[in-house]
Amino acid sequence: MKNDATKIIRIFFLLSILVILTFLWRFLVPAHEESEGNLLIGFEILLELAAPVGLVALFVQLWSRYEGGKPALALTFWIALVASLGILFMRFSSTDGWYTGHRVYQPGYGAVKTAPQLAAITASPSPPSPPRRRGPLSPPRGERYGEGPGG
Repeated sequence: MKNDATKIIRIFFLLSILVILTFLWRFLVPAHEESEGNLLIGFEILLELAAPVGLVALFVQLWSRYEGGKPALALTFWIALVASLGILFMRFSSTDGWYTGHRVYQPGYGAVKTAPQLAAITASPSPPSPPRRRGPLSPPRGERYGEGPGG
């Protein structure tokens, strides 16, 4: 019985951490591309709807079985529940949110450069690179790995 409660606690805290970090990622980092296809969006929404249901189910089981640490358990539950509802709110609040799941959508953010943009970047003079630092396992100057001093 104790081993079973320990497994439930681990699953509960892992799910809580996953939901909280997902919320922070989607709230703080702008999306730079949309999900491809309605099937993927539907699967993401299904997982986002299942997360609060799973949190509530695990919390109810733990609250009746677990003896110590109930304030930490309740605090983690409420933070994760608010984060999972925040994920759903970001998804359902706008058209961009529907397709990306993020709070902000910036199409050019992190995008691959086009050929004229790359040509302009490579044509501009670049500053000289600093000399390479030699590590403790580097061979002496003038020698290569597996060769002696004479070559």
